[in-house]
Amino acid sequence: SVGSDTIVGNRLQAEKKYLRQAYEVLYEIGIKLSQVLWRKLSPDDIEKAESSLSHFTYELLIEENYKLAKNLLDFSCCTLKKWGAEGTRLVYVVNRALAYKFSGDHDKCISILDDEDWSACGDNYNLCVAVLREEFDLAKTLMLRIGASGSVSEIDYIEWPCFKDFRSTDQFIDAFTEVFGKAPTTIEQVDNDEFESQSDNNVEEREGEEKSEEVDDSVELEAENKA
Repeated sequence: SVGSDTIVGNRLQAEKKYLRQAYEVLYEIGIKLSQVLWRKLSPDDIEKAESSLSHFTYELLIEENYKLAKNLLDFSCCTLKKWGAEGTRLVYVVNRALAYKFSGDHDKCISILDDEDWSACGDNYNLCVAVLREEFDLAKTLMLRIGASGSVSEIDYIEWPCFKDFRSTDQFIDAFTEVFGKAPTTIEQVDNDEFESQSDNNVEEREGEEKSEEVDDSVELEAENKA
């Protein structure tokens, strides 16, 4: 709230933490509300709604914003009841488990996976489950069985957040090399702290420029008054 000592015309300051929290609240509410309304008003477009929600949650996982990803994936798996296909729902289940695992709650990750019957699912699902359970020998076997032209592509192995830790294991490197005939490449990740630091510097530079402009304006005004 604005303090009683605030003077009209003064510039208000907001900390980066406050702005980020406000952004995340609005982001979460906006997506949840749009999904509920979309599915209610246009039920035939459920696959489009799922695709949109998948895009946002996947980007959050890529950015390692696991807190917001968990909130949206909890909403997806626990609140939304209708799905266009069972396979789509299971993708959300895997991503939800992933979000909990990489935010430090491995037990919750396993609990989410244990609530599903994966026995009738394809190798691509079971590969992700094995990786999240850290059953890397089984994951290697599944990679070899999927092969180079299966349901998981070379770029999937390099990009999917699910394989974040698995990519550094001997099992992954050996299986990838055998399947694709070459060692896996790596993706350069943007360091979040460095990015935020650069953003802070840009803000400070902009504030400095604005202060300089204010000084210039006051000098010009003073000169005009003297004239």
